[in-house]
Amino acid sequence: MNEMVIKVISTDWCQQCKVLKRSLEREGIEYTLVDADDFSNQEYIAKLGVRSLPVTVIEIDGVVKCKIQGLVSVASLRKAIDDIVKEMEDK
Repeated sequence: MNEMVIKVISTDWCQQCKVLKRSLEREGIEYTLVDADDFSNQEYIAKLGVRSLPVTVIEIDGVVKCKIQGLVSVASLRKAIDDIVKEMEDK
């Protein structure tokens, strides 16, 4: 079905995480929050090899297509999304 999901791995105390979440919300970009402090998320976070926060993950049908470590601009995120959509259209 090609469902795209944007996940943001962050914590309540991370300042860069707060900046990223505010930017996404201001731009109307929907995302799923993955709380790095929640023990139930640790397996997913470890599988991705997360070493610093925030991390933005783009998944298509549950498959990770892009992982961006650190604070990402909305323009860069939109470009990553566009690249993934173009790649899918080319298949």
